[in-house]
Amino acid sequence: METVYDIFLSHRNVHQEPVVRLQAALKRRGLSVWIDREQIKDGDAISETVKEGLARSRLLVVWYSADYGDSFACQWELRTAFLTARHEEQHSGESRVHRRIAVINPKADAAHIQPLALREQRFLLAGADPTDSETLADKLKKRLEDVPAEPLGRARIDAPVRWIGPAHSGSERFVGRGAQLWAIDSALNRREAVMLSGAASAQAQARLEGMGGVGKSLLAVEYAHRFGVQYPGGIFWLSTAIDPLPPAGRDRDAAVCARIHGQYRSLALALGLVLTNLSPEEVEQAVRNRLRRLPSPYLWIVDDLPAELSAATIRFCQAPGGQGRTLITTRSTGYEAFGTTIRLACLSSDEALTLLYKHRPPQTPQEEAAAAAIATALAGHALAVDVAGASVKRLGYAYVRTRIEAPVQPGHELELQRLARELGASLTLPEDHALCVIKTLKDSVDQLPDSGRTLLQLAALAGPDPLPDPLIRAAFAILAKDADPAADPDATAADPALNQTLHHSLRESVGGSATAPEAASQFHPLLRQLALSHLPPPEPVRAALIHALLTRLPEVVDIRAHATLALWIGHARYLTAADAALTDPASTVVLSWVARHDHEQGAYALARRGHERTLDARRRVLGPENPDTLTSMGNLAGTLRAQGEHAAARKLEEQVLEACRRVLGPEHPGTLTSMANLAETLSAQGEHGAARALQEQVLDARRRVLG
Repeated sequence: METVYDIFLSHRNVHQEPVVRLQAALKRRGLSVWIDREQIKDGDAISETVKEGLARSRLLVVWYSADYGDSFACQWELRTAFLTARHEEQHSGESRVHRRIAVINPKADAAHIQPLALREQRFLLAGADPTDSETLADKLKKRLEDVPAEPLGRARIDAPVRWIGPAHSGSERFVGRGAQLWAIDSALNRREAVMLSGAASAQAQARLEGMGGVGKSLLAVEYAHRFGVQYPGGIFWLSTAIDPLPPAGRDRDAAVCARIHGQYRSLALALGLVLTNLSPEEVEQAVRNRLRRLPSPYLWIVDDLPAELSAATIRFCQAPGGQGRTLITTRSTGYEAFGTTIRLACLSSDEALTLLYKHRPPQTPQEEAAAAAIATALAGHALAVDVAGASVKRLGYAYVRTRIEAPVQPGHELELQRLARELGASLTLPEDHALCVIKTLKDSVDQLPDSGRTLLQLAALAGPDPLPDPLIRAAFAILAKDADPAADPDATAADPALNQTLHHSLRESVGGSATAPEAASQFHPLLRQLALSHLPPPEPVRAALIHALLTRLPEVVDIRAHATLALWIGHARYLTAADAALTDPASTVVLSWVARHDHEQGAYALARRGHERTLDARRRVLGPENPDTLTSMGNLAGTLRAQGEHAAARKLEEQVLEACRRVLGPEHPGTLTSMANLAETLSAQGEHGAARALQEQVLDARRRVLG
């Protein structure tokens, strides 16, 4: 029979002496105690021994020193016990969390203790002197009388997070933010919200506010990973980033709603819903109905919510009911009415130094001084500190400090001033710190080899969604072929760029979930904005991206491939959103496949608009009787037929057939296809004799031509 421990003592190793005295006092009272004697460094994997010890313990006793919250291992122990006890609570219907955790506070105040619930008297050993081991032991023995006899059990916290759609892996260099993580969890798990019926207004909501690049999205990802075990219904990630952002008002609200609508379709596919003949509104309703029926909580993350949206649009962005919990990230401070506000400031000095040290620990006092100067100059701006850390790893502390502190070189003032104007709205920092942040980001981009810059240009062109790595590879293979037509397509041509941008901390990897197996690369909006302004993408890069999309878009004819192609379609839609972008034949082909995708999903109104725009563009670019133009007319007619507008479809198909006979000839495959399409429409109109006559003509011609 496995040993069951009465107490698991959680503590920072540097405070071991008073904890050891407490352990001895507990043993004198006949209590069994599990205690870790080893120092677990931040970022180290939690050992199986620790996991097993906690699983076999009845009560977690936390020695909550001032730096307890800074330890990843300590926070893991606390979070595991807290979430396991909460799970017990949900299944037993009684409050149990306080029966599984006791807190010893060696400080005079309790401001450092997180979550807030642990500051309550039912957790704290009230009135206990932390230097009095005997009294503490007596209080803990008394506390054990109210603790369940069974141990906590194997940590549920290790269960894999279930992402619905692309998985976000986060960063190994995440630092600090412990208080904010607990604040999010407290806001999303309010008891009263869990007990309500499920109306969006009654659901638990949290809102992360902060300037661009401060780490809001990364914090949301980290919360999903650390607390995701509470959401067996899944983690849903939706982006409301829009580029370019329309003016505030109806246009902005409509653009955000349309962006959410598009992601509902991807989520529906990931959930296994059948979408045939469903409009965007019906797809949304199908997803909402599925989520309302989920028996378990799910986490609904809405990333990068623009400012100045209407209350109706905000409500539309929230979790669709049931047991959903909504976590919003935004730069706006104007949404006080929606959820609990958690304001995310820049990293503290210690946190900024920790982030720098994760890239490269300083080796000398001079490097320590340089690190402090870098952290101060960047004001703890998380993205800039991370990018600076990557530069430190390559070039050293002294070089990076010199670059940040150096006066602007002659001739570069106007460029930096322009970038400051364009990026400054995202950086609510004093001017000198904002300029240091921009210089740091720009320097890192400038240090990239040409291939790395090309990747940033691709990201700037493709829109705010993650770029699938296979799409990146296809684009680089095309660029390599253009540079050397005699060379074979090289699937590894993108490897240097992917490695460079990763080593410069200029991209993050996402994807790789069961519902979105393709890996993808996410680029921060500030970096995309910088690339658009500082490295305007040349036409060959755009052409390569267009042709790379065309390597996969024909797969949309098989609706089973749509879930995998969701990001590809999103980028194709972004690139062809403006009529001004449809200036070349390849772009019209991309738009045509987007419309075909929408048609296959039954989104006929969306498909019709896509086919109409394709037809207009091809008439302008190729001429009214080009075979591709005639194909677009036929595609539009097919969608009109699916919408039940048979007369309009027939008129178009008759025009197509007349033009095909004249341009292609009476027995060309394109002409025969147009005859068959017209026959289908005639049959739908009840003109079966005319339809049969056309079908017989098609059959006779194919026998003559094909045998």
